[in-house]
Amino acid sequence: MKVWKRNPDTGDEFQDIRRGFHTLKGSGRMVGATAIGEFAWAIESVLNLCRDGQLAISTEIVSLVGEAVDLVPAVLDAFISGNESPEESIKLALRAAKIRDGEVEDGAVADVVKIFRADAEQHLSAIRQWVETNIDGAGEIDETVIRGLHTLRGSARLVDQNAIGELSGALESYFGNLKLSGQRPKTDDIALLKDSVTELSSWLTQEEKPNSVGLASWIERIAEAENALPGGDDLSSKSALRSVFSVEALESLTRIE
Repeated sequence: MKVWKRNPDTGDEFQDIRRGFHTLKGSGRMVGATAIGEFAWAIESVLNLCRDGQLAISTEIVSLVGEAVDLVPAVLDAFISGNESPEESIKLALRAAKIRDGEVEDGAVADVVKIFRADAEQHLSAIRQWVETNIDGAGEIDETVIRGLHTLRGSARLVDQNAIGELSGALESYFGNLKLSGQRPKTDDIALLKDSVTELSSWLTQEEKPNSVGLASWIERIAEAENALPGGDDLSSKSALRSVFSVEALESLTRIE
């Protein structure tokens, strides 16, 4: 990383950095570390554009990557301890998205809520499309669903849309556990997701924040679905996967630094 900062081109050092974030993305998604996977993907996607000649390596990009590398240990530690990812990792991912989409910082105050709503509706639209093609509960939970709910949960926190963040987080946890345990969603699960997406979409259009009473009924419905799931999850296997991932992540970080 230090060598690349002095000469930020797309040579060997650049490729090592990009490969490191690519590994974090893939390994993170494999073991259910969605926060790490999406954080790494945000950075990798910018580096991919640089690699392909679609984006010039700027001081902003060098700074972004450097901050991301420094933040990896904290993001990893949060995953291992079962805590929320640092808020800074979400901010960095949003910065990466703005760079990737060609939005130039000009010092003006951005309409963050407007950006959040537009981005959230895109994720909900993708989830809605998956629901429509799996209305009978025939397919496995797609990564698009988990990724969309995770991103919505994180970005909602940044704009103080706590009800949206809470519901998205509860859905992410439930459907993430289904996917991690290899269970296919039943028709009731698909109905839950469909209804929740409709509700979240309506909340996005409200000027006032949704109240806690409305949120509580949704959390209760998700809890009932969780209670109906068969037990017997192999927690030791999940723990082993986390340990393996943690070692690989630290090795990738060492190569980047």
